[in-house]
Amino acid sequence: MTPTFATLLFLPLAAWGVVRPRRVITLLAATVGFSGTAVFNLPALAFGFQPYHLFGSILIVRCVVAALAAEPTSPARRSCWPVTAFAALWMTAVISLFAASGVRGGPGGAHVLIAQIAHLGFGVAVAWALSVEAHTAALVGRGARAFELGAVAIASWGLLQFLCNRLGLSYPAFVFNNSVGRYADNFDSTIGPNGVVRVGSVATEPSFLARTLVMALGLAVVRRAWREPTGGRRRLVIATILTAGVLVSTSTTGLFGLGVLAALGLARGRSVRARSLIALIAGVAVAILALSPSLSIGLREMTIDKSSSGSFEQRQASTDQAQELFLDYPLLGVGLGGQTSHDLFSKIASNLGLAGLAAYAVAVVGLLTLGRSGLRRERATMLGLKVALAMSILMDTVAGWSYTYGDFWVVAGLLLAGASTVHRTTSIGPSTDVNASKRPARVLPDLERRRAPP
Repeated sequence: MTPTFATLLFLPLAAWGVVRPRRVITLLAATVGFSGTAVFNLPALAFGFQPYHLFGSILIVRCVVAALAAEPTSPARRSCWPVTAFAALWMTAVISLFAASGVRGGPGGAHVLIAQIAHLGFGVAVAWALSVEAHTAALVGRGARAFELGAVAIASWGLLQFLCNRLGLSYPAFVFNNSVGRYADNFDSTIGPNGVVRVGSVATEPSFLARTLVMALGLAVVRRAWREPTGGRRRLVIATILTAGVLVSTSTTGLFGLGVLAALGLARGRSVRARSLIALIAGVAVAILALSPSLSIGLREMTIDKSSSGSFEQRQASTDQAQELFLDYPLLGVGLGGQTSHDLFSKIASNLGLAGLAAYAVAVVGLLTLGRSGLRRERATMLGLKVALAMSILMDTVAGWSYTYGDFWVVAGLLLAGASTVHRTTSIGPSTDVNASKRPARVLPDLERRRAPP
């Protein structure tokens, strides 16, 4: 176990989280996008222990200890279906490991499949622990805001990397880009004959940077469009920074996500504010592309010219092979990690078969149909989290299933927690609105007195 520069930053935060347990939710949501950062490196396993793993482990341990010490507060009944479906998905992965013992499609053999099962199980455990620990509307709101602000910090660091590349300065990669994990050295990959540097910021590669930023942008746009009483200008700044971060990443996945968000905003915007925000995002995109010809070249390489590149051909070949394996092993697949595919459904179908596809579909539909909070502010948060989750799923359809990264699981856990809070608020206990006692009581007319004869 080898410490890194990031150890000096994240270990004190972990100690603070142990002392102040509720802060772990905020720390987890804020640092989940640091996939290229290692708190500790395990060179023998080529694995970097990310902040997501650190704070997620603290949250899971706290939740398990609380469950063993006393009767735990279980999630609401209507939010149990997604948790159960995710557990069934993980069990399918375990069963497929033994069922496909003769099919070791991925490099490295069975231990690679076991590692993938561990990644999936950890993500499911994080979502479950969040659904239990974030038991108030305030904690859900803090987690959502932390996810937004964490993405802003990641995008800002990416813009610093972009400026360093443009000005010929040395980029301080040792600070956050220090993981020995697989693909973690792709944060500054180049494209095109001119060697345009793609920005990965603190993520393992640009596509995962863009995935985090688009999810946070969807959350910010929805909360802005819902006419929240405060933070309007701040969210305009957040949307601008996140959009710029997606553009400098030159990620096809990120551009696809931006296009979907723009279409949703124009078609389903609740007010002129939503459309004005989309117009601002488009204006920022045009300005950045006009000011940086090299960035325009990079984006062209990753979009228009990508269909004739070797990368596109490799992706298409992996998808075709995954579909063939699904036809050969339709029930349980070849094991999680046994076949690579840059298509969500081909990936799940070839790895986990029909059983995995069914469990995933039930979990996702259950998450997207969870109830909304009774508080206006948290209604916006719940809807924003749903948009963020939907964007993650849509980007997975063109880039592959990202179950080893924590963004999806953290947003899913906050959604589950929000639904559980709604259930407890409306069915069991009093309102969790901390400002309720400060509002004047609402006087209702005395209907019986009105009906009485004079």
